[in-house]
Amino acid sequence: MTAAGTAATVLDTERRVSAALIRELEARFAGALTGDQVCSCVQQAVADLRGSVCAEALPEMAARLAHHRLQEQIHDDQDTTTPPTRTSEPD
Repeated sequence: MTAAGTAATVLDTERRVSAALIRELEARFAGALTGDQVCSCVQQAVADLRGSVCAEALPEMAARLAHHRLQEQIHDDQDTTTPPTRTSEPD
């Protein structure tokens, strides 16, 4: 296979992995995050893993990375919208 053919195969794999992960994670995080947030996170996870993992490991690694980042995003969003809890009485 040529370098161009290999690159096209890798991009096709990344697209299929991204589409499947977006569908799965949109359903899992429905109500907590928007579809755009999920899509962006998945695309970034796949891009971050590009060249770092073999094609066979990409689906699982991208799913784990995106899931972790989405959970962190929810946690961060809650931290910024929840008023701090008082730990002591005012003076």
